[in-house]
Amino acid sequence: LLMKKLIVLLLAFAMVGAAFAQAAAPAPALKLSGALYGGVQYQSDTDEVSFSRYYGGNLDAFRVRINGSYSNDTIGAAFRLQTNVPGTAPTYARAYGWAKFFGGKLTANVGKLGDYTFASPYNSYGAFDGTEGMELIVAPVAGLKVGAVLPVAVAGGKTLAKTFQDMAFGAAYSIKDVADLAATVDLSDTAKPAVTAFANIKAVKNLTAYIEYKGSLVGDAAGNNYIFEYAYYTMDKLTVGAMADQKLYNNGTTAADISISPDVAYDITDAFNAGVSATIGLGGLAGDWSVGPYATLAIKNGEFGFGAGYDQDSTASVYTMWTFNF
Repeated sequence: LLMKKLIVLLLAFAMVGAAFAQAAAPAPALKLSGALYGGVQYQSDTDEVSFSRYYGGNLDAFRVRINGSYSNDTIGAAFRLQTNVPGTAPTYARAYGWAKFFGGKLTANVGKLGDYTFASPYNSYGAFDGTEGMELIVAPVAGLKVGAVLPVAVAGGKTLAKTFQDMAFGAAYSIKDVADLAATVDLSDTAKPAVTAFANIKAVKNLTAYIEYKGSLVGDAAGNNYIFEYAYYTMDKLTVGAMADQKLYNNGTTAADISISPDVAYDITDAFNAGVSATIGLGGLAGDWSVGPYATLAIKNGEFGFGAGYDQDSTASVYTMWTFNF
């Protein structure tokens, strides 16, 4: 049913795109790509070996992903089919059509979206990936993009008024060689709209730094706010930095959960690096800590990583992780 609706919507886009095209567009081209994510880890506290896509995760699965797109410069369609194996059937993580108008100043996406225009770099706060509905993005001047998402229930059952009440909005602004900024507001819970924001600082050479926020600023006494910071500085083959995150409770009594993770890594060769990272808990996480060495080997179309960890509960772990793109 979803795919039938998408086909109808794509045909509608094709007719509108043809009417507004200013010049003959090149013939559409079909592109396919994919990825395999996997890993194995052992934890001494449970004495278990398990599959996981990332260290510390409990996903018990590999992930297989196939991406497809069929487009020219002004109109197209894209999908992502993925599964976690063993255990789940393949599903469409995204399946949408898009069209560009007025020289690219207006972009329309419809279907199960896959958009990161307003998303933060690390945690993807503000992403509309997987959202079902229509998105319009306007780029009125260089560096600025403003968008709105109108959610549509694939199975129906949502009134017109409720559909418009559940809209989301985003804005992104890029200052060349200085910073990228973005924010979103999701109105689907009108009593406590969700807010995301990030700033990606680009003004300092060899420094990668950004701050990300997700939470509810209004009327959410029972909710939480999340702040995440990332700063890494590269000096030739040496990279030093840290990540930090804070979970702030709006009830006024619970201590904030604070985590700081310093890291240092060295490029032994162009394809192989090694490092050590640690995590230190403060506030509500006081007393929590972990430390572990790691290494990453870049291979053709992917990478292979391995490492170990030890924490305050005397839990030891070892792991391997890999990614292969095709």
